[in-house]
Amino acid sequence: MGNLCSTLRSQLPLEYIKGKRSIPDHMKEAVNYIKKLQKNIDELSIKRDELKRNSNSSDLSSGDGDGSSSHSSTVTNCVTVLPCLGGVKVVFSSGSDDERLQLSRVMEVLLEEGLNVVSCFSTKVREKLLHTVQSEVKDFSRFDPSELQRKLNHVVMGS
Repeated sequence: MGNLCSTLRSQLPLEYIKGKRSIPDHMKEAVNYIKKLQKNIDELSIKRDELKRNSNSSDLSSGDGDGSSSHSSTVTNCVTVLPCLGGVKVVFSSGSDDERLQLSRVMEVLLEEGLNVVSCFSTKVREKLLHTVQSEVKDFSRFDPSELQRKLNHVVMGS
């Protein structure tokens, strides 16, 4: 039993075992950690479902459902700016030949707005690329997410 408790304790992040010495304390913190992980999973599932809905609605508006593929390169893509810990997450899709140019322009706007880009990744969904850029906000008092979304929509739709 002691070995199992030791193994459990080794799996917990330091902030959950800091200063706690008894096995019941470690068990309680393990439960708290599992609850936190479950909450994170639930939040990410909701975000995933929203992105799927947004992706599906843009597919419907592009005419993908009627067998017509000639319009896929002229579809306007919208940008979603989502708050996240310490900053914002920008999500947009591109389906035209200049998706790298769109991504570059989005990065330029983020830097102009004084944001620090933390991560950027792209995923191919059907024939489109779904770009996700996470940025840190330096000064929240001077930051307007709706204005950023307006500027980014203009950049992506104007490309």
